[in-house]
Amino acid sequence: MLTTGRNTVRSHRGLGACHMGTAPGDGGSGPSRIGEGTELDRLGTFMTKAEMEVDETWQQWNPLLRGSQLRFQYRGVTIDLLLPRDRRDQAIFRRRQKKRLGRQYCWVVSSEDFILQKLKFGRPRDFEDVISVVTRVGDKLNRKYLRQWAGRLGVTAELDYILKL
Repeated sequence: MLTTGRNTVRSHRGLGACHMGTAPGDGGSGPSRIGEGTELDRLGTFMTKAEMEVDETWQQWNPLLRGSQLRFQYRGVTIDLLLPRDRRDQAIFRRRQKKRLGRQYCWVVSSEDFILQKLKFGRPRDFEDVISVVTRVGDKLNRKYLRQWAGRLGVTAELDYILKL
Protein backbone atom coordinates (compact mmCIF):
# COMPACT_ATOMS: atom_id res chain seq x y z
CA MET A 1 0.00 0.00 0.00
CA LEU A 2 1.11 3.49 -0.68
CA THR A 3 -0.10 6.69 0.71
CA THR A 4 -0.14 9.89 -1.26
CA GLY A 5 2.69 11.97 -2.65
CA ARG A 6 4.55 14.79 -0.93
CA ASN A 7 1.85 17.45 -1.46
CA THR A 8 -0.87 15.24 -0.05
CA VAL A 9 1.15 14.27 3.00
CA ARG A 10 1.69 17.95 3.74
CA SER A 11 -1.90 18.90 3.03
CA HIS A 12 -3.40 16.02 4.97
CA ARG A 13 -0.96 15.60 7.86
CA GLY A 14 -2.61 13.61 10.61
CA LEU A 15 -5.00 11.69 8.38
CA GLY A 16 -4.72 7.99 9.04
CA ALA A 17 -5.28 6.85 5.48
CA CYS A 18 -3.15 4.67 3.30
CA HIS A 19 -3.61 3.62 -0.30
CA MET A 20 -2.24 1.60 -3.17
CA GLY A 21 -0.64 3.80 -5.81
CA THR A 22 0.60 7.38 -5.92
CA ALA A 23 -1.02 10.74 -6.36
CA PRO A 24 0.32 12.69 -9.33
CA GLY A 25 -0.13 16.11 -7.78
CA ASP A 26 -2.97 18.48 -7.17
CA GLY A 27 -4.91 19.64 -10.19
CA GLY A 28 -7.89 18.93 -12.38
CA SER A 29 -11.38 18.11 -11.25
CA GLY A 30 -12.62 14.68 -10.32
CA PRO A 31 -15.53 12.98 -12.01
CA SER A 32 -17.31 11.80 -8.90
CA ARG A 33 -18.45 13.20 -5.57
CA ILE A 34 -17.09 11.21 -2.61
CA GLY A 35 -19.00 12.67 0.29
CA GLU A 36 -18.26 15.11 3.06
CA GLY A 37 -17.06 15.17 6.60
CA THR A 38 -14.78 12.19 7.24
CA GLU A 39 -11.01 11.99 6.89
CA LEU A 40 -11.47 9.41 4.15
CA ASP A 41 -13.90 11.65 2.28
CA ARG A 42 -11.54 14.63 2.44
CA LEU A 43 -8.62 12.59 1.14
CA GLY A 44 -10.90 11.00 -1.48
CA THR A 45 -11.89 14.44 -2.69
CA PHE A 46 -8.22 15.30 -3.11
CA MET A 47 -7.72 12.10 -5.13
CA THR A 48 -10.51 13.00 -7.55
CA LYS A 49 -8.98 16.45 -7.99
CA ALA A 50 -5.77 14.62 -8.94
CA GLU A 51 -7.73 13.09 -11.86
CA MET A 52 -8.32 9.72 -10.24
CA GLU A 53 -11.69 8.11 -10.80
CA VAL A 54 -13.74 6.55 -8.03
CA ASP A 55 -14.48 2.91 -8.83
CA GLU A 56 -18.23 3.23 -8.34
CA THR A 57 -18.91 -0.42 -9.20
CA TRP A 58 -16.49 -1.63 -6.54
CA GLN A 59 -17.99 0.79 -4.02
CA GLN A 60 -21.48 -0.52 -4.82
CA TRP A 61 -20.43 -4.17 -4.42
CA ASN A 62 -18.61 -3.57 -1.12
CA PRO A 63 -21.11 -1.70 1.06
CA LEU A 64 -19.63 -2.95 4.34
CA LEU A 65 -16.40 -1.08 3.58
CA ARG A 66 -18.18 2.24 3.09
CA GLY A 67 -16.63 4.74 5.46
CA SER A 68 -13.38 2.80 5.83
CA GLN A 69 -12.21 2.26 2.25
CA LEU A 70 -12.43 3.94 -1.14
CA ARG A 71 -11.19 2.50 -4.44
CA PHE A 72 -9.89 4.59 -7.33
CA GLN A 73 -8.59 3.85 -10.81
CA TYR A 74 -5.73 5.87 -12.28
CA ARG A 75 -4.10 4.99 -15.59
CA GLY A 76 -4.85 1.31 -15.15
CA VAL A 77 -3.68 1.19 -11.52
CA THR A 78 -6.06 0.34 -8.69
CA ILE A 79 -5.63 2.61 -5.68
CA ASP A 80 -7.23 1.74 -2.36
CA LEU A 81 -7.58 4.37 0.36
CA LEU A 82 -7.96 2.68 3.73
CA LEU A 83 -8.54 3.86 7.25
CA PRO A 84 -7.13 1.62 9.99
CA ARG A 85 -9.93 -0.51 11.42
CA ASP A 86 -8.11 -2.79 13.87
CA ARG A 87 -4.75 -3.47 15.52
CA ARG A 88 -3.45 -5.12 12.36
CA ASP A 89 -4.22 -2.04 10.28
CA GLN A 90 -2.62 0.19 12.94
CA ALA A 91 0.58 -1.89 12.78
CA ILE A 92 0.63 -1.42 9.00
CA PHE A 93 0.55 2.35 9.37
CA ARG A 94 3.29 2.35 12.03
CA ARG A 95 5.63 0.32 9.81
CA ARG A 96 5.07 2.18 6.53
CA GLN A 97 8.15 3.49 4.75
CA LYS A 98 8.67 6.71 2.82
CA LYS A 99 9.88 6.02 -0.73
CA ARG A 100 10.61 8.21 -3.69
CA LEU A 101 8.78 7.26 -6.87
CA GLY A 102 9.84 9.55 -9.68
CA ARG A 103 9.35 13.09 -8.43
CA GLN A 104 6.82 12.09 -5.75
CA TYR A 105 7.36 10.82 -2.23
CA CYS A 106 4.94 8.14 -1.13
CA TRP A 107 4.32 6.14 1.99
CA VAL A 108 4.68 2.48 1.11
CA VAL A 109 3.49 -0.44 3.16
CA SER A 110 6.25 -2.87 4.09
CA SER A 111 6.55 -6.07 2.08
CA GLU A 112 5.67 -8.11 5.17
CA ASP A 113 2.50 -6.13 5.87
CA PHE A 114 1.47 -6.30 2.22
CA ILE A 115 1.88 -10.10 2.30
CA LEU A 116 -0.11 -10.44 5.53
CA GLN A 117 -2.91 -8.22 4.25
CA LYS A 118 -3.15 -10.23 1.04
CA LEU A 119 -3.15 -13.54 2.93
CA LYS A 120 -5.85 -12.17 5.24
CA PHE A 121 -8.12 -11.46 2.25
CA GLY A 122 -7.20 -14.74 0.55
CA ARG A 123 -8.59 -14.16 -2.94
CA PRO A 124 -6.85 -15.93 -5.86
CA ARG A 125 -5.39 -12.66 -7.11
CA ASP A 126 -4.06 -11.95 -3.59
CA PHE A 127 -2.04 -15.18 -3.63
CA GLU A 128 -0.56 -14.22 -7.00
CA ASP A 129 0.44 -10.85 -5.52
CA VAL A 130 2.04 -12.53 -2.49
CA ILE A 131 4.04 -14.92 -4.67
CA SER A 132 5.38 -12.02 -6.73
CA VAL A 133 6.49 -10.13 -3.60
CA VAL A 134 8.11 -13.18 -2.01
CA THR A 135 9.90 -13.92 -5.29
CA ARG A 136 11.16 -10.35 -5.58
CA VAL A 137 12.08 -9.68 -1.92
CA GLY A 138 12.99 -13.23 -0.77
CA ASP A 139 15.53 -13.38 2.05
CA LYS A 140 15.03 -9.73 3.01
CA LEU A 141 11.63 -10.54 4.55
CA ASN A 142 11.30 -10.38 8.32
CA ARG A 143 10.04 -13.94 8.77
CA LYS A 144 9.68 -13.61 12.55
CA TYR A 145 7.29 -10.69 12.09
CA LEU A 146 5.43 -12.57 9.34
CA ARG A 147 4.96 -15.68 11.51
CA GLN A 148 3.91 -13.65 14.56
CA TRP A 149 1.13 -11.87 12.67
CA ALA A 150 0.18 -14.90 10.55
CA GLY A 151 -0.60 -16.72 13.81
CA ARG A 152 -2.77 -13.86 15.04
CA LEU A 153 -4.59 -13.63 11.70
CA GLY A 154 -5.09 -17.38 11.32
CA VAL A 155 -3.12 -17.59 8.06
CA THR A 156 -0.09 -19.60 9.24
CA ALA A 157 -0.73 -22.49 6.84
CA GLU A 158 -1.07 -20.09 3.91
CA LEU A 159 2.15 -18.29 4.85
CA ASP A 160 4.06 -21.57 5.25
CA TYR A 161 2.84 -22.73 1.86
CA ILE A 162 3.87 -19.48 0.13
CA LEU A 163 7.29 -19.39 1.80
CA LYS A 164 8.06 -22.95 0.64
CA LEU A 165 7.51 -22.14 -3.05
